[in-house]
Amino acid sequence: MDKWSNLHQMFKEELRDLMVKHAKDDTLRANIERAIIQLIGSSNTSITFHLFQQWACEGKLLMHHSNIVRMNLRLTATANAILDAIRVYY
Repeated sequence: MDKWSNLHQMFKEELRDLMVKHAKDDTLRANIERAIIQLIGSSNTSITFHLFQQWACEGKLLMHHSNIVRMNLRLTATANAILDAIRVYY
């Protein structure tokens, strides 16, 4: 496994754990998986992942990516507040 493939896999697992932890109980697992693919792409060779890498380097992630999370998941009030705080901070 190359470094980008390894990074993509590790980040995907971290995102899944974070989203499962903060999503409401009735959130479907398929919605979580769809949000992850929309955020970082299906693989390390996807255009989405390359855009994610570029935007991360440029500091452009927060607004776009927090909106993807909000559209796909019903987050707890705490998670929504965290997303709002992060967006305001940056």
